[in-house]
Amino acid sequence: MLANGKPASRCWRGDMKSSKEHPKAHLPFGGCAMGKRGAADELALLLCRELYEFTDGRPMAWGKAVGDQPSLLMAMDHAVEHGWLLLDIRDGSVCLTEEGRRLVRKTLS
Repeated sequence: MLANGKPASRCWRGDMKSSKEHPKAHLPFGGCAMGKRGAADELALLLCRELYEFTDGRPMAWGKAVGDQPSLLMAMDHAVEHGWLLLDIRDGSVCLTEEGRRLVRKTLS
């Protein structure tokens, strides 16, 4: 969920996928390294898409993600590492970079 009372269109926990057959299926990303990478990309893209929708796609518009779930923090970290998000460490707000906006627009078309 993003701050300012606007709910996110998806639930973070509901979007995580894991195999029930895997012994660590109760853990996020099924406890496997390959799953973590794919899930990190997926969650980071979801975060970017939600921020894009929250800010109506405006460049350099800031929003604040609500929550401190490990998956949300990992998604933010992953998006920052890939140059899709800027993070203001003073208050935890995030902003899409041009590359992040481009990535989201590409997935929407």
